[in-house]
Amino acid sequence: MNITFYDTLVENYCAGLTVSLADRLFSDESSRKTEQRKIRKLEEVDALEYLASNSTSDAVIDTKKYNESLLKARNYFQRNGISVDPKMDIHEGNFRYFTRKFSNGINHIRQSHEKINRLNWKQKLAFAFGIELFFDSCVVLSHAISGAGNSMTALARTPVQAIAFLGGLQTGRGWLYVKDYAVRSKEEKELDYLGRELTADGKLLQLVSNYRPTKDLIVEVIDSVPSSEEPTGEKIRYTPKQIGEKVGGTILEGCGGIEDGLKAGLGVIKRRIEERRQAEIDRKAADTKRIQDKLKDF
Repeated sequence: MNITFYDTLVENYCAGLTVSLADRLFSDESSRKTEQRKIRKLEEVDALEYLASNSTSDAVIDTKKYNESLLKARNYFQRNGISVDPKMDIHEGNFRYFTRKFSNGINHIRQSHEKINRLNWKQKLAFAFGIELFFDSCVVLSHAISGAGNSMTALARTPVQAIAFLGGLQTGRGWLYVKDYAVRSKEEKELDYLGRELTADGKLLQLVSNYRPTKDLIVEVIDSVPSSEEPTGEKIRYTPKQIGEKVGGTILEGCGGIEDGLKAGLGVIKRRIEERRQAEIDRKAADTKRIQDKLKDF
C-alpha cells in the first residue's frame, strides 16, 4: 500500500504527541509520583526562600544547610528547563570543551525530570529536525543498498516532517498543561507560583549558576535523602511532622494526611517570605528617614 504525503505528516504528528506524553509518563512529574513531587516542590521552594534570605550573609555560606539549599535550587531550575551550567568557551580547548559538553548531556539524560516538554519551541524544532534527519538518512541508506526508492524525495520531506513532529510535541505539552491546571491541588499550584516569584529577578539563578559543589558534598546530600520507597517496593508515606522538619517548622501530627501537612508547610514558608518582605520594607523606610534627617541638618 502506498503511503501518501498526508499520511506521513499524520504519522509524524502522532509520533511527536507520543514522545511528549511518554516524556511525562517516565518522569517525576507523572501522576503516580504525586506525593513525592509535592514534597520535592515544598523542599525546593523552602530552599529558594532560604537562599533569598541568606544569600548576602557570609556566616552561612559554608554551612551544610546553605549548600543543600543550593543543590535543591539547582534541581528546581533544571526541572523547569533552565540551564544552570556556565557558558563554555570553545576557545578553552576543543577536547576539554567537548568532554564537558558530553558530560553535561549525560547528566541531563540521567535526571528523572521531563527532558523534552521543558524545551522551548526552537529547541524542540531542532530536536524534531534531528530525529527526522536520522530516520530519513536510514531510509536513504536502505535505498542505496537495495537500489530501489527515491532518496531525494525522503530528504526533501524532512523539514515538513520535522514541523509536523514539532506540532505533536507542542500539542502534547498543551494537553499536559490543561491536565495539570485541572487536576493538581491548590497547594501545589501555590508552590509553583512561589517558586516563580522567588526566582523572577534572576538573582538566585545567577547564584546557583556560579555555585560549584564538591563531589563529596553531592554524595553526602544524596545519601541524606531517604528513598521514596521501602525495600519491599511500598511507597513511604510522609507524616505532617516529617513535612514540618523539611521546612524547619513545627507541624502537629493531628494535622491529618499529606495535604494538610502541605498546607501547614506552605504556611510556614509564606510566613517567612512575608517576614522577609516586611523587614526589607522597614529597612528601606529606615534608610529613607536617615537620609531625610541628614538633609534637615543642612
